[in-house]
Amino acid sequence: MFIISGTKSFRKVLGAQKECVVCDTCDKDAYFQVVRFTSWFTLFFIPLFPYHRKYYLMCPHCESGYKLKRSMAREILEEGTKGSIEIK
Repeated sequence: MFIISGTKSFRKVLGAQKECVVCDTCDKDAYFQVVRFTSWFTLFFIPLFPYHRKYYLMCPHCESGYKLKRSMAREILEEGTKGSIEIK
């Protein structure tokens, strides 16, 4: 009998910034999105439990992004940018 196990990653858009900024990669104005990627352990292609989460601030046009800490992602979602978040 074979046991098939592996991993699968799921993407979820949690929200967007309140302020429009220009993307460095595609030079378009955009409300950057806070995106969470969750990696799941799978058994027979069925996701069983999450084991890793990453947060990114991503351009909706070209999908380039910046890695965030969970606390920073939460701050962006709760308060918006209000001048405290600077994209470099």
